[in-house]
Amino acid sequence: MARSTPKTGAQIHFRVDGELLKAVDQRIKEKGVRTISAYLRKLVEKDLSAVPDEDRIDELVTLIGANHNRLTGLLRNLAMAQRAQFALLEASAKAMLSYLPPPGPDSADLLRARGKERYDRVLKSAEEASLQFLDQLLTQFEGRETEKGKHGSKKSV
Repeated sequence: MARSTPKTGAQIHFRVDGELLKAVDQRIKEKGVRTISAYLRKLVEKDLSAVPDEDRIDELVTLIGANHNRLTGLLRNLAMAQRAQFALLEASAKAMLSYLPPPGPDSADLLRARGKERYDRVLKSAEEASLQFLDQLLTQFEGRETEKGKHGSKKSV
């Protein structure tokens, strides 16, 4: 059978041991490739067209940095929303306490002291519960951003 394309180009020859030759023959049968030369040519072409590891690592670093920035923004938004909710709760409690009808003359001081004590407890527990945790998270993420900025500026050539 005549070949449709003439043989051109350089040839590469190398020796292999018997074990490697058996493994290559087995792989050729699995893949359904006609000849060893065709199989090796495909391997070389695949290797040459592959993206180098350094480029993949740079892509991953960029992706991780973008995810980090997005997460930091989400945490900031969450912190602002929680602070707004807390301010609304505080304003509602103040309004409710200020518009309650005055009690009788003998128990006014006692009720006022109890109300202030309850208000202070709500204020203290709300501050301790959420705001400190979010502030810690934000400080950690902002610290990592500044570290990334320091390390990112040192690019090797």
